[in-house]
Amino acid sequence: MLRRCYQGWPFFRTLIDDIEAMLARADPAVAAHYERLASPELRVYGVTVRAEYERTCALVLEIKQCSALLDSDQTLQRSIALRKPVCRPDEFHAGRSARALARQRTAASRAVRGAAGQRQRHRARLADHGLNALYCRLCAKSGLI
Repeated sequence: MLRRCYQGWPFFRTLIDDIEAMLARADPAVAAHYERLASPELRVYGVTVRAEYERTCALVLEIKQCSALLDSDQTLQRSIALRKPVCRPDEFHAGRSARALARQRTAASRAVRGAAGQRQRHRARLADHGLNALYCRLCAKSGLI
């Protein structure tokens, strides 16, 4: 029934697509890292949240009949893959060399260049920088900058 709703109801389709994008942006590894910093009585919630995350991902993939999140939006998928290592906190990278991080970012960048045309790269940059640009425009209009 949910697949039929997804295929025939634009509101539901948009809702599921938005949920999929949010799930793709989430980083359970970072959540697990911060969970270790929490008090022992609160760590139980991290396990529950990650289990719900996995169940939700599985349900979205089942509804959309895909094998991976954002299979239908390759540009956003690549954009998030590039952004994730950059957005992780410094404590998460402790013990990893700057050279290893640079290699990972370079490999991801090459994948984007190799698989996407100029238009797709442009859209990926806009997706990554769109919020920053919007924020700057709003600040400029309000006289804050």
